[in-house]
Order: sequence, then C-alpha cells, then structure tokens
Amino acid sequence: MNDFSVFPVAAGLHGNQAIADLVDAVHDLTVWHRVRTARIGLLGEPSDWLVASTPDREGVHRRWGVTVLDVDLPGALHRYESVADAPIAVPVRLRARRTVTESGATEVTAAARFEPVLREVVSEHRLDAVAVRCFDLVTGPGTSGCLALSSLNDSGVIAGCEGDIASTLGLFWMRELTGRLGWMANPAVADPRSGVIELAHCTVPLSLVSGYELHTHFESGLGVGISGDLPPGR
Repeated sequence: MNDFSVFPVAAGLHGNQAIADLVDAVHDLTVWHRVRTARIGLLGEPSDWLVASTPDREGVHRRWGVTVLDVDLPGALHRYESVADAPIAVPVRLRARRTVTESGATEVTAAARFEPVLREVVSEHRLDAVAVRCFDLVTGPGTSGCLALSSLNDSGVIAGCEGDIASTLGLFWMRELTGRLGWMANPAVADPRSGVIELAHCTVPLSLVSGYELHTHFESGLGVGISGDLPPGR
C-alpha cells in the first residue's frame, strides 16, 4: 500500500500553509543576506538640514551589515563636466512617454548628463545603491540630479537624494523585500484633524507614475524636477 497517496488528504490546507511559510522564510533569509552584503556609495556628506537620516555608518554596519563607502563627489562632478558630448539616453526615454515640459531641451540634456557619471561610479565601486548630495549639482554646475536618480532607480540601481543614508537603505530593503520600487519623499503637510498627510519630492521613478511633467527643481528654480501622477490606490 502506498501510504503517500493519502498524505495530501490528511495534510489538507495545513500542508499548503507549511509550504507557503517555508517559501516566505527562504525569501526573508535571502533578503537578509542581500541587505547584509549591500554596498551603499555616499557621494558627499548628508545634506545639512537632514534631522534623522545621518546614522553613524559603523552603527549601520553593525546593525544591518551594510557597508557605506565614501565616493569622491568633486571627482564625479569633474567627470560630469567632461561628458558634454557623450550620448545621453535619458531624453530619448522621456520623449517616449506623455510629457509636459516646462524645462527646455538644454536643461533636460544638462540634467541627464549626470546619469552616465553615476552609472560609472556604481560600476567602479561595485555598489548596490547610491546616496547623492545632489544640491552640490545645483550650487556647482547649476543643474539637478532629479532625472539621473529617477532613471537609475528605474534601471535597478537604488538611488537616494540628499546623501540620505537611512532613506536609501530603506528603498533598497523594500525593493529586495517586495520586488517593487519605493518613493523617497518629505512630509509637506500633516493634518491630524482630517487624517491627511501630503508627501512631496522633486523626483520619482517614472515606472511608478502614469504621467509626468518636467519642471525646474523646486527649491532652486534650476535644472529639472519631475512632477509625476501616482495612480490612486494602496
């Protein structure tokens, strides 16, 4: 008699749940390993106004296993200045979607030139994610990092703004855990009476939005910022 033939009947839903729990556990361990071996490149110090996103990197390594590497931001900016004639793919991808553009073609191209620079940095340092003090682009070359960071996230390289280590790690962790991109944003309005919180930022992965407009960078009026339409829902 084949005793195994009665097992599915005896196990029923409990057996299916055990398999599902095992699959979840294996996935969680895989994510745990990915986070503990991750390398985050910090291009420039975290922005001065950050109040809760500048953890001690040794503490981050002890707690999460993540290695935070300093990457020469002035060197990256110098490289940016040298790629003026390099072929840029970002504007081509932008034109392939519904776009309302406030910024001119020159501003879009100038902002897009930072993308290949960041890709080279990621490749050279074998990085899993980058956190960029992007305001140095505004005060230096007079452009913004919004297009480059949006494009990197869409292509699988987690990229955070303002040298924000905590948010960048959070974006990386959630991508590994859920397989979906997150959105880094700041609270703009929190109304306890209505229970409404408004979040805002100058960039967003284009894969998360149904449409978008290109404006100037919000705080400076320079470069390019992305105003995207997030679909309603969870």
